Amino acid sequence: MRFVGAVVLTVTLMGAARAIDCTPADCDDGDPCTVDTCDASAGCIHLPLPGAAGACCRLRMLGAGLDDALALLRGTPAANLGGASVKERLVALTVVIARLVQRIERLACRLRRVDDAGRPCLTQCRRLLERTFMKLCRLTATFDRIIATGIARGTIDRGLGERLLALVPVPSECRPLPL
Repeated sequence: MRFVGAVVLTVTLMGAARAIDCTPADCDDGDPCTVDTCDASAGCIHLPLPGAAGACCRLRMLGAGLDDALALLRGTPAANLGGASVKERLVALTVVIARLVQRIERLACRLRRVDDAGRPCLTQCRRLLERTFMKLCRLTATFDRIIATGIARGTIDRGLGERLLALVPVPSECRPLPL
């Protein structure tokens, strides 16, 4: 797999002069937020859904993952999460992250509205959206760091930690692109 900007290319090498035999069904990566295609020379290509459709798809997936993570955290004994204080912090972070996702969805909808004069409500709403999204980035990174540290120290079961990390990923837009 190769990362090219925001595009993930999965290339199957079959010899220099041979065409790659695949169909979009062969290339389904299971991610509803990508468009999966098959290129005869490049193989499977997974392009993110463009624009607002892609952003909304990622937010819906993160929201669903947060609901599952919250249920998992609440049902897990504190001892399996590194103690009561760590469990309480993870639950609180998950709740705040879920509220931020809902706020971002509302702000994104507001960006599409217009005022009485027919002008889009852009500047103030866009700034608020950017600040809220950066807070989402910081809090998901904090959640990620708490889980990763607990796994490394052995205070959080590896399987449980990996499941939580998969449910509450740091949005890819928050991560710096590899050089």
